[in-house]
Amino acid sequence: SADLGIRKPHPHFIGHVLKSINAKPQECIIIGDRLDQDIRMANSTGITSIYAAITDHEDNKCIDEEFDFQARDLKELEALLSKGN
Repeated sequence: SADLGIRKPHPHFIGHVLKSINAKPQECIIIGDRLDQDIRMANSTGITSIYAAITDHEDNKCIDEEFDFQARDLKELEALLSKGN
């Protein structure tokens, strides 16, 4: 984000990332611990989201953002990611 001068969840941020890896939103997954940044960015761009509820962020308590999957620890995250194989 420092190189671009923009930060998550700005649409240009993820647009630049997708372009740089030559990927479409439906080919990606965003894993994040911030509902107002990571998950909101996934939702606004049509990317599948995994909410990593591993750490407790105070600002997540007042955000109502939908996510596709939730992982409460690294084992759950690993299980979710291995389902795609």
